[in-house]
Amino acid sequence: MLNFYQSIPKSKLKKYPKNEHFELPFRMCIASPSGSGKSNTVLYIIALLSKCFTKIVICTKTNETLYDHLKDTIDNVEVIEEGMVPAMGEYDSETSKLVIFDDLVLEPKKTQAQIGQYFIRSRKKKGV
Repeated sequence: MLNFYQSIPKSKLKKYPKNEHFELPFRMCIASPSGSGKSNTVLYIIALLSKCFTKIVICTKTNETLYDHLKDTIDNVEVIEEGMVPAMGEYDSETSKLVIFDDLVLEPKKTQAQIGQYFIRSRKKKGV
């Protein structure tokens, strides 16, 4: 199949930070039973990619000790608790962000709709 993106001048394509672990941008779902190490896996991924993002936002229902540790060790981490999800417009579009939704799958429809906007629009919206 012909990749039409290859025919577009690189100067017109969005630029993403370079790293050797993941091709940016990316979407990832980590699903596993309780106690299986999902949060630890997320922290490992953040450690690999932390220099690629100007801000790391973690949306979660409850306080997690691992996320508190992350805030203490990396400057650009924001943890939002109680199932709150910021509107995409709250962040500038000129910088790259990593947004993590932790254990919000059973939150109300309004919250699910906000999360859905990140999945639908973040690839086209520069910086998310």
